[in-house]
Amino acid sequence: MSERGWFVPGRIEVLGKHTDYAGGRSLLCATEQGLGFTATARDDARIRVSSDRFGDFECEIGPDLMPPAGHWSVYPMTVARRLARNFPGRLRGADIRVGGDLPSASGLASSSAMVVGMFAVLADVNELESRPEYSENINSEEDLATYLSCIEMGGQFGTLAGDAGVGTKGGSQDQTAIHCCRAGELAQYAWRPVRRERAVALPPSWAFVVAVSGVQAEKTGGALEKYNRMVRDVSGPVGQWPAGRREQFDQECSLIPVVADAFARGDPKALGTLVGRSQALAELNLGNQVPETIFLARTARDLGAIAATAFGAGFGGSVWALVVSEGEVEGFRARWADRYRVAFPEPAARSAFFVTRAGKGLTKL
Repeated sequence: MSERGWFVPGRIEVLGKHTDYAGGRSLLCATEQGLGFTATARDDARIRVSSDRFGDFECEIGPDLMPPAGHWSVYPMTVARRLARNFPGRLRGADIRVGGDLPSASGLASSSAMVVGMFAVLADVNELESRPEYSENINSEEDLATYLSCIEMGGQFGTLAGDAGVGTKGGSQDQTAIHCCRAGELAQYAWRPVRRERAVALPPSWAFVVAVSGVQAEKTGGALEKYNRMVRDVSGPVGQWPAGRREQFDQECSLIPVVADAFARGDPKALGTLVGRSQALAELNLGNQVPETIFLARTARDLGAIAATAFGAGFGGSVWALVVSEGEVEGFRARWADRYRVAFPEPAARSAFFVTRAGKGLTKL
């Protein structure tokens, strides 16, 4: 059977820090950077994954797979196990190659991109959309994104039973952005259930410069328990949430439509003030910022970005800065990287600074 291919982007959480799993809202876009998957179907149930970047592994699709904790193969193996449980019967495997330029453990949803890409491969070679289990539960792109988040987090979706997932608890922001965002647009979503509220255009000359701090935000590693504790803090009735979390959640969610309005009218001054408030709330109330991300957000404004903030799970990860003049993007990127190397030489050795516009979602090539 012929080879098939997919492009799976990362995502930028423009705003919406730790709001999705608590039922808030987010403003999102896909990145132009991503993971590439190519696959050829097999006649047996074996998955063979090769990657110059990640390494190689093999497994048999089955309901009793035990993915190794802390290894990247936990993501494809979790997908394979969940599909064996939710779509019983014969499933075909595939020979799969994975590459791409999306930084890992950086707050750009690389782990979710791996889950989405593996599902896309196995769903395609097994024609899962024709199965009754699929049509009875998944009827939109948002449904599919929510199911993919349940695969990753271990939750049940409709009649599709859950399991252990990858060990991380959370929401469906990443999977929704990867599947549903469109080139040139920022998408505003509300959560639990997923609801697309609107999209606004990113002005053509505006670009995000992303600084990957080099402090890894690896949710299968040391930050896993910190992240899951943040989810547990807001899992009960709102009145039982820690006071700081409630303040951050309420204000972050109220900022998002106002920020979307500012993007829609191309208002740099308003964006600087509003996004600065979001960053301050994260530093004060979330407890997930580290010196490197705080420095990057503040330095970006000093160097001329109209707005800048950390995003993703935190405890490391990345910061986005918004530059409104196309001719200034590369100069800003270089100055920002230089300033970071002087202040934090050790993590800067693992850092990356790149430019992206609002990219396209999952694409079959």
